Amino acid sequence: MTERMIRKQVYLKAHQDRKLKTLAAQRRCTEAEVIREAVDRLPDPTGDAILLRLDTVGLLAPEPAAWLTTRGGSDVADAESVARLEADHEAWLAARAESLGLVEALHQDRARR
Repeated sequence: MTERMIRKQVYLKAHQDRKLKTLAAQRRCTEAEVIREAVDRLPDPTGDAILLRLDTVGLLAPEPAAWLTTRGGSDVADAESVARLEADHEAWLAARAESLGLVEALHQDRARR
């Protein structure tokens, strides 16, 4: 059975409308399908709550995207960017009061199986 659709009315700026029309034409689909796909690609708000809690207790490493540049659709980092990222990661690890304990947790999990 097909999921029920809900009608929405949105206001777009002229450049957004042009972009939407172009994407729909390129993909040979409706503008509504492009919008639905874009919404599906947004992070799930309930999933983000878990990430926020992990970040709050210091269990997430810094986001490397700030040092990456996109070239031809892929993320590329030069040697200087990689060195900065590694230094930031080392500083983040050094600032932690205790070990992440991931290796120990993995060993315990394997032992239970």
